[in-house]
Amino acid sequence: QNSNLPMDYSFWKALHDGDSFLWSPQYYCGAYIHGEGEIGMCHPLHWLQYRLLPMGTAFGLDFLLSYVALFFGTFYFFRHLKLEKSASLFGAIIFSFAGFNLWHYMHLAPMAAIAHLPWLLVSNDKILCSTDHKQRVRAQLFSLLLTTSQCLRGHPQFMWFCVIAECAFALVRVRQWVNWRRPFLLAASKVLGVVIGAIQLLPLLDMVSTTNRSDSSFDFRMSFSMHPLNLTQLVSPLALLDRYYSDWRWGNGNTHEMGLYAGAFCTLVIPWLVIRWKKLGKERPFLLITCLLGLFALVLSLGKYGHVYPVFSQLPGIKSLAFRAPTRFIFHFHLALAILSAFAFADLIKLAREGGKATLKSLWPLAIPLALSIGVY
Repeated sequence: QNSNLPMDYSFWKALHDGDSFLWSPQYYCGAYIHGEGEIGMCHPLHWLQYRLLPMGTAFGLDFLLSYVALFFGTFYFFRHLKLEKSASLFGAIIFSFAGFNLWHYMHLAPMAAIAHLPWLLVSNDKILCSTDHKQRVRAQLFSLLLTTSQCLRGHPQFMWFCVIAECAFALVRVRQWVNWRRPFLLAASKVLGVVIGAIQLLPLLDMVSTTNRSDSSFDFRMSFSMHPLNLTQLVSPLALLDRYYSDWRWGNGNTHEMGLYAGAFCTLVIPWLVIRWKKLGKERPFLLITCLLGLFALVLSLGKYGHVYPVFSQLPGIKSLAFRAPTRFIFHFHLALAILSAFAFADLIKLAREGGKATLKSLWPLAIPLALSIGVY
């Protein structure tokens, strides 16, 4: 975050002075900032933004555009899942402006990568499930362009997180697939998008190969593991000093990495779904799988404390990524909470319209987080 403004300024200055923006003499006696990747120099929108606008306006748009795209994309995603407008709007607010995505506002490239996710989920689902040939072809084009755009913004770790979410959602929807050829059509669109985006990825990989991260230690990959004490945030977000706990030597000042709380509604959504489980009908399998995947992501975010991520990180193809900060799997946990919250909100609306009332006897699961909150406090 401390590097965004100076590097974006170097990019803006080079564009306005007619200089090459690939190399900057202003850092470390000369630095290959194209390979650094955070700026997204080859992204057409980013290039136009910094070429045509004043520096302050262009930099401010970097913050805003990601959240605008994320909000409307999430709203569109929930509408695609057949939720009504009010529930879709609520889910979009939860995912865009609560929890992980709000905490990471200062990370411009990661947030730009995340902003593509809901649009990708809808495009991918149409490729896999649509029986309309024209709609499927359009979805393939959108998936290709969105994947290219993600690559050109240049943050591989969050691209990887988005790919995990895309694969999980595709598997959840496997019964709606038209046939078994559709995943290959989807894979072709993704691969072609990566090939086009290689103009940013290859310089980034080249630069990484010359740094110590190309041969990172196991301890480095386990750094920023979320300590289990942070689970108390779910019921009492202010119980811990500085809102979080970390026993890692670089943990201080990283509240955004350990921010697990996503709002009171998200904490209560699981007990509410337990109360209303029999009334959820055909949505139950989807919600159950979403809940299980969210819990698995939460365990992964514990890193070395959860004893699952150390095994996960050694799998072929994953070990070579050498990503640190397993706590960032909170992203998937909050995505799952947003989905569950949108469906719970839709169920609340349905209950109100039917004139139904939940009895005090049936509401006992809601007392669990309340009791935990009082106990932690």
